[in-house]
Amino acid sequence: TGVKAGVSKVVQGVHDRVLTVTGTIEGVAKAFSLIAQTLLENPITSSPPSTPVNALRPVAQTSSIRLLISHNLMGTIIGRQGLKIKNIQDASGARMVASKEMLPQSTERVVEVQGSIDGIRIAIYEIGKCLVEDWERGVGTVLYNPLAPRT
Repeated sequence: TGVKAGVSKVVQGVHDRVLTVTGTIEGVAKAFSLIAQTLLENPITSSPPSTPVNALRPVAQTSSIRLLISHNLMGTIIGRQGLKIKNIQDASGARMVASKEMLPQSTERVVEVQGSIDGIRIAIYEIGKCLVEDWERGVGTVLYNPLAPRT
């Protein structure tokens, strides 16, 4: 895909890790769709053995990616009266949910993208276009760094 990717360090007591992907909008969107595909093919939790009834039901091939977006850029993605995010959802078939709160000690919020592998690729591509068009708003973002809870 021609992108560079890096993962934050393992911190004891912390479940979150941040994957950073940089490259062209197309490359980043493709990389995240490949990541979603990998997550789909290698689930963390094992499901119970399928019974004949369950074996007949089609399995929904959907995955979920959580993006960290600067609070200052959320308006660019959501748009006036939610129009932009609705258009992205309609174009991609993916569902997007934007958190209202910033992550601890950062100015980033989470946008969760749920859908088919191709839907995730399309949604992330469209989100990437929004971010590039309005990149100046992202200057000064305090990046999220997962830390262990204080005791």
